[in-house]
Amino acid sequence: MLMFSKAPSLRRAFTLFAAIACCAFASQSVRASDRRLPESELKDGARVHEAFRAVVARANASTVAVLVGGRQIALGAIVSPDGLVLTKASDLSDDVQCRIRGRGLVPATIVGIHSRYDVALLKVDSTGLQAIEWAEGREPHVGQWLATPGMEDLPVAVGIVSVGRRPIPPEKGVLGMQLSEGASGPKVTHVVPGSAAARAGVQIGDIIVKAGDQRVENPQSFDQMLHKLAPGDSLNVVVRRGGKQLTVRATVARAVGALPPRGYWMNRMSGRMSHRRAGFPQAIQHDTVLSPEMCGGPVVNLSGKAVGVNIARAGRVETYAVPADTAKLLIRELRGGPAVPLGSTADENPDADDAAPKTAASTSQQPSRN
Repeated sequence: MLMFSKAPSLRRAFTLFAAIACCAFASQSVRASDRRLPESELKDGARVHEAFRAVVARANASTVAVLVGGRQIALGAIVSPDGLVLTKASDLSDDVQCRIRGRGLVPATIVGIHSRYDVALLKVDSTGLQAIEWAEGREPHVGQWLATPGMEDLPVAVGIVSVGRRPIPPEKGVLGMQLSEGASGPKVTHVVPGSAAARAGVQIGDIIVKAGDQRVENPQSFDQMLHKLAPGDSLNVVVRRGGKQLTVRATVARAVGALPPRGYWMNRMSGRMSHRRAGFPQAIQHDTVLSPEMCGGPVVNLSGKAVGVNIARAGRVETYAVPADTAKLLIRELRGGPAVPLGSTADENPDADDAAPKTAASTSQQPSRN
């Protein structure tokens, strides 16, 4: 009986204790909100960028802006003193220029393109340039700080490695037309209005002869060629129409009709993403927030040495970079050297250091003002 009479008192005490605890928690929450960091001290704030000034000081001189038709479409990394620049390929066209520190706008020509990595090697008519310094040894580990140099004294942005080297699977691409077996080759039986095929000028009744540099024998072989391409890639398609052969240029589009992947709408609300942002054999992922036109240049560690080349902004806090050892092998291939199988880890790319063009510091040439 005594225990029963005390039960209400115990319950009231417990309730009072819980209320006091909730009030204390709310008070703590209010005080915590009052201590929020000012914007200048956030990851992309001015004070944080200022802390990385010395980190990017040397790499800034090896970074260029790449322009097409007078509009910046990417950054680039100077990879040799005699004017070779590595950059992102998918937005290049005619009238390419590079803005080089201390030299202004300089015309550039395309030496070569590696479509799987979406990189291009450019050549500018300048010598005595300061080539980027590549990091040696192991690639950056998860949690390591990175900075993206630019055309100013402070970094474009800073971030942290979030995922180590891995393949980035391609997005599915379509042209928007239907083929069937024909007596003289695969025949176009339907073209989706407004599709990539329609914009390229493909018409119902066309016979597909070639795609790129390969002959098309049947609808299945055309599909196999198309699956090797990513949205944003372009190819020439030769069609036979009314006894004549015509060449149309089509740009592969993203497949529609499927549900958007997880995070799609958050990515859309966070700003623009790179048009080509998937289908890379290897990439390092970091959380630096870059606009598409700020991709294509080097990304450096806290020693100021390049651990890779930013190749795409793929999500809200998701940027991909081609690892340094892979970039060096790609440079050699694009310069006309032998193609080298690219390993999936830095240890599997032992020829990378031999493939990199020598920097100005390692030759008799000295870097000029940049």
